Amino acid sequence: MTTTPRSNPRPGFVLEVDQKTPPVVFPHGSSFTLETLPQKTSRVLYPSEPFAAAAETTAMIADAFAAPQGSAPLSDLLKANTKLTIVFSDISYPYPAMRKPDIRQQVIEHVLELAASAGCDDVHLIAATGLQRKMTDKEFRHVLGDRICGSFDSDQLYSHNAYDRDALTTLSAKGGESFSLNTRVAESDLVVAVNVCSHPTHSGWHLFTNGLSDYQASYEQNNPTLAKKASSVADTKKSAAYKVAQKQGQLLDKYGPTIFHIEAVVNNNVYGDGPLRVLQKREWEWNLRDKAAFGALRKGLTQLAGLASRKAGNAWRAPYETIALHCGDVAAVHNASVEKLLEQNVVPVEGQSDILTMGLSDFGPHSVDSTQNPLLALAEGLGTVFNNYIGKPLVRKGGVIIMSHPMKASFDPVHHSPHIDFFEEVIKETTDAPTIEETYADRFVNDDWYKHLHQTGFSFHGGHPLQLWYQLGAALTHVAQVIVVGGDTETVRTLGLKPASTLQDALEMAEAVVGKDATLSHVASPHLIAHVS
Repeated sequence: MTTTPRSNPRPGFVLEVDQKTPPVVFPHGSSFTLETLPQKTSRVLYPSEPFAAAAETTAMIADAFAAPQGSAPLSDLLKANTKLTIVFSDISYPYPAMRKPDIRQQVIEHVLELAASAGCDDVHLIAATGLQRKMTDKEFRHVLGDRICGSFDSDQLYSHNAYDRDALTTLSAKGGESFSLNTRVAESDLVVAVNVCSHPTHSGWHLFTNGLSDYQASYEQNNPTLAKKASSVADTKKSAAYKVAQKQGQLLDKYGPTIFHIEAVVNNNVYGDGPLRVLQKREWEWNLRDKAAFGALRKGLTQLAGLASRKAGNAWRAPYETIALHCGDVAAVHNASVEKLLEQNVVPVEGQSDILTMGLSDFGPHSVDSTQNPLLALAEGLGTVFNNYIGKPLVRKGGVIIMSHPMKASFDPVHHSPHIDFFEEVIKETTDAPTIEETYADRFVNDDWYKHLHQTGFSFHGGHPLQLWYQLGAALTHVAQVIVVGGDTETVRTLGLKPASTLQDALEMAEAVVGKDATLSHVASPHLIAHVS
């Protein structure tokens, strides 16, 4: 199997495990393990091969701009006196970060050329960071390139500030609904939104409702009550959180500024043809060279110290390609993007399993150039991978989830200050989301120190760990037990989960809950979406 995107990629595949099935790769933090799954009762879900780029990038951008969906061409919307704001998705997605030149840079350069031709001189660029940390200068240059970054001062190119009430404008409807929006965005004559999409829920209004608002907007989409109902993050027809975001978007559409929306849909080509290409191949197709490459990779990562290993992982840049580019009306662009995303990422599956297994890497949207602390890892497993389905969860009600991750209580003090306190002072006292909401939410959301760190440094919003924890609600309500393989025992127990030394130990523990000869589904990639019938 080649890992170079091709015009006729093989679709996603469900492998029924038998005596010929080799051990399967499990990401485990900054390293990998090989695990043998039970025969006859196990299946492995593999993603489809990466789709090829839709066209040469410059031509693709020109074609999309020439035929916008549900909107006048951007060139017609730009005037000499236009107050123009360009907002763009931050460094969190896709993850790992994409190789340069970033598609956002290429699109925004085209937008700026049109603006210059129209004589626009009041232009701001804002990273839609939401509750995430601010982007660093290095990250701005990675996403936008040196030419753009060198053309704008810090008061024209900056990250959104979710704390600054003076920089937020409230949009209110007659029915009492309201939504806080970045003031520069709200007061603009025209907003051009540039978004990179690797998942359905990151498309459309998400850039505004999650990236350019305040904690309240995120809380309305994700809170202890709603989280238990808002299970799937991929099924836009059923997700309660998605429906809330759509309502927020409708309010913005009615009372907010004119928006020209641009979305670049990228493929799932995380490893490409580089030194990690073996990780994108199905194990039974490995040749001797692949086996040697995997052995050398695992040995090298094992020999590196924790920090060095994480740095090696953070340095990786994925060779994603843009498989579709849409622009125009937000809703029309969103629908077109979701259609392409599902085409690339959905894997059809028949029925649920008793056990769901997954390996969790240290790649994540909240650990860019940082540490995948246990809160982030847990949110990735239970908040994202579990919820990445259409129809029904891969694991049945009352089943068991088994995750593989080191779960070391290691936190980045610069980026994750509120997460440290949340773990030490909250989770060690209670893991119950409603209790956490009642007892601790106000303190974390409004704490002056977290606000200071977020506004003057590169720390996440104080409410971010709350949002992570609320995401777990659907999974923890649905399954009877969550087991962590190879995790720090004390940390795992602090999180309210069960530790296991090996996968075999975990399977024996799971059998005590779901019975012998239990069926098992293993997800080979966190990016795939299981369509469970």
